[in-house]
Amino acid sequence: MQETDRALDKVGIGHAGTGANRTAARAAAYLTTAKGKFSLVSMASSFTASSVAAPKQPEISARPGMNAIRTEEFHIVSRVMMDGLVQISDAQREKTSSPHSKAAPEKPDKLELFGVSYRVGNDVGGSSFEMNPIDVAENLAAIREGKNRSDFLIATIHTHEPGNWSQEPPDFLVELAHRCIEAGAGEFSGHGPHQLRGIEIYKGKPIFYSLGNFIFAVEQQKPVPLEMYETLGQDAERLSNGDLIGIFIKKYLDSALWYQSVIAVSKFDDGRLDEIRLYPVELGFSTQDETRGLPRIPPPAVAREILQRLQKLSEPFHTEIKIEDHVGVIRLAVSN
Repeated sequence: MQETDRALDKVGIGHAGTGANRTAARAAAYLTTAKGKFSLVSMASSFTASSVAAPKQPEISARPGMNAIRTEEFHIVSRVMMDGLVQISDAQREKTSSPHSKAAPEKPDKLELFGVSYRVGNDVGGSSFEMNPIDVAENLAAIREGKNRSDFLIATIHTHEPGNWSQEPPDFLVELAHRCIEAGAGEFSGHGPHQLRGIEIYKGKPIFYSLGNFIFAVEQQKPVPLEMYETLGQDAERLSNGDLIGIFIKKYLDSALWYQSVIAVSKFDDGRLDEIRLYPVELGFSTQDETRGLPRIPPPAVAREILQRLQKLSEPFHTEIKIEDHVGVIRLAVSN
């Protein structure tokens, strides 16, 4: 992390979301240009536990790391299913708890069992998330501070929830995006699931729930950790890194979907969003050389396919995308 930060500093690229402690990781980064001063607050909800920045404690030094939005996932079940889970929970408690243990409510709406959280709801089989309130409050404070000290602030988050398979953003991400805009962000941009998700215009500000990949050179990973061999059930002594990556791609990324995205160019006039132009990008899914995963202009038919998919993904957010000369265009109606 620190090596990456130094490399970005050396070439003059503004960056946020990491730091020597939690306050530093939460803080906005700033970039002054001829057109004004810009700021960036960067978060992540998908991460390994040891990556999270932590504040100083009485007997523990502050820990460097990244700016986390911690979440708890609840799997949605019916009332009948919850009743069954309660029976299992009661049986476990009888075996493992003392006689004075407090019994669970007879008809709970939430339950944790074997490390998995459940909630009664209508979307059975789906999931719902709750955000850590401290993480949300501190990030919104960082956004308000960043906006006060700049002309324009971008809030961004790295998130894979509920999984890379999902083309719909999780419920917490929609809530977080709205709250970031309300706190002063001029744009909210998500990334992580390796595919496009819909675009929403909220209070006149753009929300990109995922713009997909811009560079996706999976084959260039090295060295490959032992855990990746174990996850794929392969022997590290008998298989090269390149062969393992090939197995990984075949299992998880064997579709052009992961290699198609857009570049979004938003045009603002005195702080008001006027237009967004969406330029399709193709990353060479069918290419078998070292350029695979690098961005290029797609053929017209592929460009239209990308934009038509983004049109459908954006419909639930009531966002109209027109296709003009192989470019997606979102125009905002001018209010009187």
